[in-house]
Amino acid sequence: MRAIFVGTSTLTVMTTRCLIKAGHDVVIIDKDEERIAELSETLDCGFIHGDGSRPAVLEEVSAGERDVLFCLSNDDQDNIIASLVGQTVHFGRVITKIEDPDFQGICTKLGLENVLVPDRDVAERLADMLEGHDVAELDAAVESGIRFFQFIVRDKDAGRVGSIDLPGQARIIVITRGDESLIVDDDDQLREDDRVLVVAHRKDIDKLEKRFGQLGID
Repeated sequence: MRAIFVGTSTLTVMTTRCLIKAGHDVVIIDKDEERIAELSETLDCGFIHGDGSRPAVLEEVSAGERDVLFCLSNDDQDNIIASLVGQTVHFGRVITKIEDPDFQGICTKLGLENVLVPDRDVAERLADMLEGHDVAELDAAVESGIRFFQFIVRDKDAGRVGSIDLPGQARIIVITRGDESLIVDDDDQLREDDRVLVVAHRKDIDKLEKRFGQLGID
């Protein structure tokens, strides 16, 4: 599996270091040649000087359906465009970073389901910590192999939550419908276009991806 990054943001650099340490192949694309030269002195990965939103550039690095494209530049619109191009050249996964939450709805309409809003996500976690919620328990669960997976409900899967065939001990825990998120049980109903959050063991993620698509994208 390879990770392709568009942009040389701080998040790109930190994620790249983690992936290199874990033994993954990484390629970073950026328009700033000086920035590439600077990072190449400290990061043992591939670099491409170019515009990551251009189809020819992404086609050059897209080698298979297990490649992951991270659009993590400091420009929301560049990230959205690069993500759309990444989908057309058949990256297995496309992850889009945006700083402005107002773009979230547009990303959803464009079919970009794997969207990160770092400031909002950190703010929500800080609020949890202020209110005394034990976020450490979640960290421990992740370390022990628990993972989260999301998918978008297609017409063939609409119906009772309990009727969805899931591997191992995977469970549907939350559905998001419009602006509302609901904790569900087996008798709740799934509707087409609902976003579903599943909790599962790490070993079952591949089966979930085969069943519903990479990170829920068909």
